[in-house]
Amino acid sequence: PDVHAAATEAAARAKRFWEPNRFDGLTAASRFMLEAAWPHITAAANGMDPVTWFEARCRAYCEATPPRYVKKFSKWVGSEQYLTEWRPEPSDSGGTPDAGLSRSQRNAEFNKRFILDQLRKEQEQGRQSC
Repeated sequence: PDVHAAATEAAARAKRFWEPNRFDGLTAASRFMLEAAWPHITAAANGMDPVTWFEARCRAYCEATPPRYVKKFSKWVGSEQYLTEWRPEPSDSGGTPDAGLSRSQRNAEFNKRFILDQLRKEQEQGRQSC
């Protein structure tokens, strides 16, 4: 099998969905690293098409990792992260209106709602005492 062609095809497939600013898979150094790891990738694929298997692992990683934490492709390959069974993190938002916000944004929204509720309660108490 032509390792160079297989590794180049695998990198080209990964480029389609990898974070653009984190993808360096088509550089010579990254391709060389991928080619060096290719026998290990082929063995890990366990009889499956290694290019398809590797693409599935890349896709699973990108889907399971928030975009700002996606590693550079070369670092991901070099640290053999393709051997990990990536699964998306369960959402802790539970379908709340704050879904998709960062922790600090959720805290700010909570504080805003809390303060507004307190102000409403004070206004209602002021009306009742008059």
